[in-house]
Amino acid sequence: MKTRVRIGVVAATVALGAVVFGVTTSAAAAPVVAPVQQAPAGGSGCFPWQDANTYGVKCNDRSGYNAVARCKDGSTKYGQTVVRDRWSYAYCAGHGGLKSGWVAP
Repeated sequence: MKTRVRIGVVAATVALGAVVFGVTTSAAAAPVVAPVQQAPAGGSGCFPWQDANTYGVKCNDRSGYNAVARCKDGSTKYGQTVVRDRWSYAYCAGHGGLKSGWVAP
């Protein structure tokens, strides 16, 4: 019986300490997650491709889209507007290389 009381007192003390110091079990156990690279703005029907200088995208759920690339020198380049299931490429060669890319509209 004394052991149960001691366990209860220890548990209550730990719980009170967590409340006083603002620690919760879920916050303490939450894993640290690295940032995830953002998916292209086109959604799940678009498939991006990239290398050091080029951003390309192919969408199977729309027509009238194009690749857009942000280059390392700050310039923005636009690929040709294409129809469904075609690739559009935006090139940053000569502009410091590719920094990021997305699909528009």
